[in-house]
Amino acid sequence: MLKASGLAFWRMQGVGPRAWLSAAIALAVLLPLGAWMWVAFEIRGRAYEAAQGSQRRATETLRQYTLKLFETHALALDLVNNQAGERDCATLRSDVALQDFLTAAARVATPTGGIWITDVDGYLCVSSNRRLMDARSRRFREYFEGARNAAPGRYYVDRAVTALIAGTVIFNMTRPRIKDGAFNGVILISVGFTELMQAWREMLGTILTGQTALFREDGATILRSWEPFVPALDASAEARMAEVWRTSPNGVSIGPSPINGAGRVTAWRRLPDWGVVVSSSIAETEVRRLWLQPVLIYGALAGLASVLVALLAWLLLRGQRMLWRVVEQRTRSLRATEDRLSLFIDGAPAAIALFDTQMCFLAVSRRYIHDMGLGLVRPDELVGRSIYKVFTNVTDHWRDNHRRVLAGETLAAEEDICLRADGASDWTHWELAPWYQLDGLIGGAVLFSEVVTARKQAEAILTRGKAELERLVTDRTQELEATQARLAQAQRMQALGQLAGGIAHDINNVIQAVQGGAALIERRPGDVDRTRSLARMIMEAAERGAAVTRRILVFAHQSHLQAEPLDALTLFTGLAEILAPSLGVHIDIKVAASVDLPPLLADKAQLETVLINLATNARDAMPRGGTLTFDAVLDRLHSGSGPDHPIALRAGSYVRLSVSDNGSGMPPEVLARASEPFFTTKDVGQGTGLGLAMARGFTEQSGGGLRIESAPAWGTIINLWFPVSTRVSLAVGQLPTSKDTVALTPARGRLLMVDDDPIVRETLAEQMEAEGHTVLTAVCGADALILLDAGEAIDLLVTDHAMPGMNGTTLISEARRRRPSLPAILLTGFTANAAIDSDISGTFTLLRKPTAGPVLAKCVADLLERARGGGETEVHAIRGPLGQRP
Repeated sequence: MLKASGLAFWRMQGVGPRAWLSAAIALAVLLPLGAWMWVAFEIRGRAYEAAQGSQRRATETLRQYTLKLFETHALALDLVNNQAGERDCATLRSDVALQDFLTAAARVATPTGGIWITDVDGYLCVSSNRRLMDARSRRFREYFEGARNAAPGRYYVDRAVTALIAGTVIFNMTRPRIKDGAFNGVILISVGFTELMQAWREMLGTILTGQTALFREDGATILRSWEPFVPALDASAEARMAEVWRTSPNGVSIGPSPINGAGRVTAWRRLPDWGVVVSSSIAETEVRRLWLQPVLIYGALAGLASVLVALLAWLLLRGQRMLWRVVEQRTRSLRATEDRLSLFIDGAPAAIALFDTQMCFLAVSRRYIHDMGLGLVRPDELVGRSIYKVFTNVTDHWRDNHRRVLAGETLAAEEDICLRADGASDWTHWELAPWYQLDGLIGGAVLFSEVVTARKQAEAILTRGKAELERLVTDRTQELEATQARLAQAQRMQALGQLAGGIAHDINNVIQAVQGGAALIERRPGDVDRTRSLARMIMEAAERGAAVTRRILVFAHQSHLQAEPLDALTLFTGLAEILAPSLGVHIDIKVAASVDLPPLLADKAQLETVLINLATNARDAMPRGGTLTFDAVLDRLHSGSGPDHPIALRAGSYVRLSVSDNGSGMPPEVLARASEPFFTTKDVGQGTGLGLAMARGFTEQSGGGLRIESAPAWGTIINLWFPVSTRVSLAVGQLPTSKDTVALTPARGRLLMVDDDPIVRETLAEQMEAEGHTVLTAVCGADALILLDAGEAIDLLVTDHAMPGMNGTTLISEARRRRPSLPAILLTGFTANAAIDSDISGTFTLLRKPTAGPVLAKCVADLLERARGGGETEVHAIRGPLGQRP
C-alpha cells in the first residue's frame, strides 16, 4: 500500500517510471559513496588519533629513560665531586685512586663517553681516559659558561656538539666545582650519539615513530635522530619551540614543524627539574599513507555496495518484497560487522583479540599474532578456533580469568608474565573486558595487551648500573683504607729503624752504668757511702732504660688512631731527649713552644712517629750540621679557611706545630711532589717516600692539615695543624723516681710473690721483706695455686703477667675462684691492656715494669689497709708518661 501510494504520488507529479528509476539508482549509488566519504573521514580522524597516541607513548617511554639517565649521570657527577673535593689540578693529576675511580665510573655510566674535570680556566685536569687529554682550554664551550652560571649543586645540559678529540657527536652534562665559595672549574660527563640512539631504539621497540629528539627548554638541540645530528644555530626556530613549550609543557600538535615547516604529528614531554623536553614526531604523509589503505578498501566496498544497492533498488521497483527482506538482513549483518570492526580499530595499535562466549576467535590483530609468538599465522586462520586449541599452555589462572570476564567482570594487570605459543615469555600490560551485543547480552570478551619487557629490562639495567657504581666506590674505599693502614705501619717501623742507632746508644749507656756500678759495689761492699752513691746511679740508669723501652713499645704498637689531649711543650721536650743521640752532635735541637698553649688533640704514638721522621728528613737535609727547631703556636680561624690561610680548615682553634731546618731546601718541582706516596729523592734503600705522605694523611685524618714551605739554600718548614682539645684529661699518677719520697702506711701482711724470673722474684721479695712483710714465693701459677689449696694464709697476691703455662690474669682469676676477696697486683711490661682487662673479672691493680720498690710497697700497703678496713679494692693503674690506663 505504501509503495503503491508512493508510485501514485510520483505519477501525479508528472514523473515517469524511467525517471523515478534513474533517480532511485542515482540515490542508491550516491548513498554508499556518501557513506564511504563519512567512513573515510572517520578513519582519517582515528588514524591521526592513533598517530598521536603512538607519539605520546614514545615520548613517555623516552621521558622515563632520559630521567633515569640524567639521575644516573648526576649521581656519577656528585660522586666524582666528592672524590675530587676542592683539590687543585696538580693534586688531582697525581691521584691514581681518583683516575681509577673516574675510569670505573665512566665504564658504568657512559660506556662510549667519558668524564672530565677542568680547572677554572677550562683546561683539563684529569679524564676517565688518559688518551682523551689535550692542552686546549674549554672556556669557549657553552657548557663551561653554563656550569659557571649554574647554582651550586645544579647541573647544566649542553646542546649537541662534535667532540674536540674523538670527533664524535655527543652532548655533555656538567656541574660546577666550588672552592671557598667560588667557581673552580667544572666536572662533565659526555654521552655519545650512537650509545643513546641504540638505547632509544631498544626502548621504543615497535612503537611507530619517525623522528625522536631531546631539546633544552630554550629550544637548543641536545640530541636528535636525523641528520645533521649537530644542527646549525637557528635562533628563530629555537625561540618558536621555546615559546610552544613555555605555554604548553606537555602536549601533541598536528601541523607545520617549527624546525622546517613540514607537516608532522608531534608529541613532547618536559622534564621540569632538568630543563629539557623529549619529543617524538611522525610525518603527516606517513599518517595519510596508513590512512589511505583502509580508505581504498572501504571505497571498493562502497562501490560494490553501490552496485548492490542499485540492483536492490531496481528489484524493489520490480516489486520483489522478498529481496527487500534479504537487503534488510544484509544491512543488519553489515551493521554488526561494522560495530565489531569499529571496536577492533578503536584499540589499535595495541595487540587485540576478540572472542565469543566460547572463547573462539572472532577477530585478531597482527600485533597480537606477533606478540603471542604465533609465527606466520594469518589473522583469518584463527577466526572460529578456540583459544584453548591454539594455545596448549593456557594456565588455570587464565581459564579462571576467562570465566570471570564472560560473567561480566573487567580484569587488568600493569605488569604480568605472559606465556607465548612458542614457549617464551614476556612482561605484558593487559586488559580483558566483556563486549555486549545489541540486545544487551554479553557477546564475548575482548583482550588488549602491550609488551613491556624492553621497559623492564631498561629499568633493570639502570638499577644494576647504579648498584655496580656504588659497589665499585665501596670496594675502592676499602682498598684505600687498607693501603693507608699498611703504609702507616710501614712508616712506624721505618721510624723505629731510624731510632735504632740512638736507642742502642742509650741502652748501651744504661748497661755500661749498671755493669760498672755493680762491679764497683762488689769490689767495695764495706764502703757504705760509696755503695749508696753507686746504687742511686744504677737506679737512675735503670729509669732511663725503662723510659727507652716504653718509647720502643709505643712506636712498635699498631692500632687505629686514639686521639688524646697532648701538651706540645712536653711532647717536644721528650722527643728532643731521644732524638739528640740519633741526630748527632752536629745538629742543634731547639724547642720554642710556649708554656701556656692549650693541649692539642691527636694520637700520641702516630704524632711522635711523624715528628721523628720529619726530624730525620731535616738531618739528611743538613749533612754539614745545622739547627732543628720545634715550635708550636695557637691558630684561631673565625670563619673557616679563606684566601688568607694557606690550607683548607674549618672554623675553630688549632695548635700549629712547626718542624724547621736551615738545610739545603727543595726546588719547586720537588716541593710540588714532596707529599706524594713513594716519591723520594734519596738513593735506593735510603727512604721509602712515605714520610710526608703519611704525615699529610695523619694530620687530615686528625681534623687538621699539613703545609710545606721550602726553597733551595733557605731550608724547609713543615707546618702541621691539629685541633685544640676540648676534653679534660684524667689525672693519673706518674711513676715516682728514686728521688721521690713515698709515705708508706704501717700495714703489714703475708704476700704471695709469683714470677718465673728468679732475679726479679727474689729482688721484689727482699724489698717487701725489708718493708716488714712476710713473703712466700712461687715460680709459676701452678705452684701458687698449690699453696692456696694447701690453706696458706695469704693477704695479698703479687704476680707477673707473662709466664709460661699460666699467665698472670689466669692466675688471678683462679685465685679469686678460691678466695673471692683476695686483693691482687698484676705486674706487666706490655703496653696493650685490652686482653688483660678481658681476662680478669673483679678488681685488681696493674703496675708497669720496671716498678720501683717504694711504689710497689706503697701499693701493697694501700691494698692491705683497704682490705682490713672492709672496703672494696679499687681497680687502678700506675703508669709512666707513655703508658695507657687499662
